[in-house]
Amino acid sequence: MNSVEAKKGFKTFLLMVTGVLTLAGAYKGIPAGYKHFIEAQKETVEIKNLRIESLTPTAVTLSWETEEEEGVGFVQYGTAPTQLERTAPETSPLVKHRITIEGLKPQTTYYYKVGMDGKLVSDEALQVTTPAQ
Repeated sequence: MNSVEAKKGFKTFLLMVTGVLTLAGAYKGIPAGYKHFIEAQKETVEIKNLRIESLTPTAVTLSWETEEEEGVGFVQYGTAPTQLERTAPETSPLVKHRITIEGLKPQTTYYYKVGMDGKLVSDEALQVTTPAQ
């Protein structure tokens, strides 16, 4: 075998190894891509029947439901729609959610967004104003 044939053989060998590694990488990437697709589906949790169950001068109870998908809900809230710095979480996965936020000030407007499993579901902040004492 001369040097030209050896170089061709080596290039062929490198192409074959590259092809095998590419296929192996693609094969390993399929499950990861599929998992990402499933997680993206879960991000679009739809909530329904969001309502204020009770409202006092110092507390509000919010409730909502999710379609068959259990998840841990939370409410992010604050006194400005762009500053929702406090969070009231649930402690376990549910389909029917109910969160009471306590320690509020009377006659104060609070803004809130609902979330599930660590991700906000509400696009815009909703608001509630606590009554006077």
